[in-house]
Amino acid sequence: MRALPALQGVVATAVTVAACSAPGPAVLITVPQAWRHRAAIGWGNDPGAVSSLRLLSCPPQLGLWNAYAGGFYLRSASGCVPLVFAIARRATTLRFAIGSGNCGSPA
Repeated sequence: MRALPALQGVVATAVTVAACSAPGPAVLITVPQAWRHRAAIGWGNDPGAVSSLRLLSCPPQLGLWNAYAGGFYLRSASGCVPLVFAIARRATTLRFAIGSGNCGSPA
C-alpha cells in the first residue's frame, strides 16, 4: 500500500468488493500515475487514501470469500476513474463511473 498526501475537498464514494471465490494469486489494484492527483482508493482495514493496494487470495475453504469495504476518493464530485488490476503477470484497466461521471458506452 502506498499512502497519498492528505486530500482536501475530496468526495468519497463507498464500494464493497467481494474478491475471488477460490484460492489464487493476490490482486494488485493501482490508480494510474496520471490520475493520482485526482483520485485515490481505499479498501479493507482502514488503509485511508492510497494509490495502490493488494487484495489477498481467498481462503482455501470452498465457499469462503474475502470482502473489502471501501471505495474511491475524488477531488471532484464525479469522474470516470481508471484502475489497473494486476494478477500474476496479467493486467487490465477498468474504468469506473463515479457520481455523474460518464465513461462512454462500449462499441
